[in-house]
Amino acid sequence: MAEKKVFMDSDNKAFFICPSCDKAQRQDVSAYRRHEHPVRISFTCDKCGSVASVVLERRSHYRIEIRKPGAYGPIREQPGGTVTVLDLSRTGIRVELDKDMGFEPGDRFRLEFTLPNEEAAQREVVVIHSADRIVQAEFTRPLDLPPKVVVG
Repeated sequence: MAEKKVFMDSDNKAFFICPSCDKAQRQDVSAYRRHEHPVRISFTCDKCGSVASVVLERRSHYRIEIRKPGAYGPIREQPGGTVTVLDLSRTGIRVELDKDMGFEPGDRFRLEFTLPNEEAAQREVVVIHSADRIVQAEFTRPLDLPPKVVVG
């Protein structure tokens, strides 16, 4: 079973949901804001007393791991190609290209892909990091993804 994650909001608080009784409680987690490594937290439900462990996610937006096909390009006078979307968040995406395009940070290109709800999306992206065929990029315009409290 995958570890449950809780997300820190802009007020340095997170919602914890009890796995036994499903009661949600919001707690201050500001002490963990500057930690560099993953933070595992145990919390005790104030309703039923159950103890659970979660990983505190300090990202601004949750990331969804998916494996869906998509397309890119044309780029630098070369024809486009296909991608596999590996994961995405409201502000960025990680894809595997069908061939190494030699992207550098700051390069821009267009992606077409399918969201988890099967809706088609098109976005221009700016490359943040590229290694071989794997590209991490930021959207020039954020996606409209629903808020998510718990992932796992």
